This record gives sequence, C-alpha cells and structure tokens, in this order.
Amino acid sequence: MKILVVSRDLMIVETLSNFMQEYVPDEVVISQLNELSEVRAKWKLTFDFNLVFVDMNEQNLEFIKRESGLKLEVPVVIVKESDVKLPNHFFSIYVIDKPVSSADMVRALLKFERIKYHYPEIVKMQENSSLANSRKLFKSRFLIKLGSRMFFINTTDIACFFVSDKTVYVLNKEGIKYPIDFSLEKLQQILDPQYFFRINRYMICNAGFIKEIKKYINSRLKIILTAGNYSDEAVVSRERVYAFKKWVEN
Repeated sequence: MKILVVSRDLMIVETLSNFMQEYVPDEVVISQLNELSEVRAKWKLTFDFNLVFVDMNEQNLEFIKRESGLKLEVPVVIVKESDVKLPNHFFSIYVIDKPVSSADMVRALLKFERIKYHYPEIVKMQENSSLANSRKLFKSRFLIKLGSRMFFINTTDIACFFVSDKTVYVLNKEGIKYPIDFSLEKLQQILDPQYFFRINRYMICNAGFIKEIKKYINSRLKIILTAGNYSDEAVVSRERVYAFKKWVEN
C-alpha cells in the first residue's frame, strides 16, 4: 500500500507511520510533500498511490480554491483544524480534525477499505448527488449450487464465510454451511464492510451474528458466533484487533 501525505506538519506523517507499523500487517510506503502545488509539478496528476492525506492548511486551501477543476484520482482523507470550512467541489472520503489520533486513522482506513474497490463509481455518484446509493455496490445475495439444486442466500442471513481444507464456505443463520466459488479476498471486495469484517486469514464474520467477545492469549480476541446450533469460537488475529474493536463499535 502506498500513501501520500500532503502537509508541512510532520506530526501527521509520524502518527500515520507509527499506526501503520503497529497495526497494519501489509507493507506500507508513506511519501510526503509540503503542498498540493508540488503534486502537480512532481506527478503531473498521474498517481501511483492508493490513498492521499491532505492537510487543509492555508496554502493547500488556497490552491484548491484556485484550481477548482483539480481532481485526485485516488481516495482523499482531509486533515484540518476544526474551524476550517471545506470547499464543496473537492471530494474526500473522510475528514479528520486536528490533532490526529490513532482512532482517527482507524476510522479513515476502515472507510477506505469499505469503498476502495468502488471509488470511481462513488465519485460519479457524488457528482450526481446520489452518494446514498453507494450501498447498492455491495453484494446482497449469493447463489448456492448444491448438486442439481440452486438457491439464493441473502447476505443478511449469513453468519460468516470461512476456509476449510482449501474450500470457502458460507454459514447461514440456521448453522448450515455451503461451499461457494469465491476467495476471501474477493469477498472482501464485494461485501459491505459496515457488516462484514475479516478477523483472520480464514474467516469473515457478520457483526449481527457475534454473540460474545472474549480476551484471548497474545493480545488477541476470541468471538462466539451464533447461527442455529453453531457456536464455534473464532480468533481475531493480533494485527486486526485494534481495527476490529473500532469496527464493532461503529
């Protein structure tokens, strides 16, 4: 993952870097520029970044007002003082008021994970004043093929998706599992992260079916899912615990 921070405030870069090192298992490269004007000069609006943090300081704010047609082709998180009024034409996925905290980073990154695969469509919807319809981008049901039978399961009736013996299964609300032709990686792209969270390498769970959360060894968490007679425990991996806590609190 590659992140660009456009700010003279090195505390923003430091907070982001420290958070990423502690809580994000994937490799993250963070670059920094002082002002938005340097972005155009250096990259000519051709980006090799997944996410951009823009400090809405006086220089950047004036630049955006002058360059009313400026559009960054990647998701943007704005960082600002609480009394700063943002220009309506500059679209961002999340706004953080200073001082920036780790909790702010979690919420911004959860929002990024929720929409990153659908960002172009969401921007188009925003331009058409239809952002509320973005929920339609996520999958609402799955077709199950079982021998000669085929039927649908709604995502609202799914307790979890999990991997067993290299096969991905869906577990419905009655506690019955069915194999599906999706990887967990693909499921992360098409499921609404407001309700579904990948707790480890082997499972994605639905918040509506979490019965109990317990502390577990090595700073991990153990959750109990309830679906029919199914009551197995699942472990939230250590590197996902912080984001998981913020997710369940939303």
